[in-house]
Amino acid sequence: MRSKQAYELIIIEDSSPDGTLEVAEQLQDIYKGCISILSRPPKSGLGTAYIDGLKHVKGDFVFILDADLSHHPKFIPEFIEKQAEGDFDVVSGSRYIPGGGVSKIRWRLQLRPLRCFEAFRRCMAGTSGES
Repeated sequence: MRSKQAYELIIIEDSSPDGTLEVAEQLQDIYKGCISILSRPPKSGLGTAYIDGLKHVKGDFVFILDADLSHHPKFIPEFIEKQAEGDFDVVSGSRYIPGGGVSKIRWRLQLRPLRCFEAFRRCMAGTSGES
């Protein structure tokens, strides 16, 4: 897969019954070297998932996204552009600012990890199409 940006995807898997681990393992086989899976005990909490994931980051830019697409990967290029405008340390999006919001997309549970990764992959590859 060709990408405009080099990237890694860290999937935090906390024993969810939605099939995240199985899909993540399949994606790991397809996109060798781009995906890491961090398994954690069940119900360890969202905040600690962020912290644990950040401990494993190797890149210069970090995007924290939820697999239900409430934070859609299509906005990643805008965040990269905004960061470059002022060499900012942090760029954040919020549902509470003008133009902000939460995606209304809700997928069947077993499709969420795959749909999120496909949206992420298209974004990083610079191809059109939305999930």
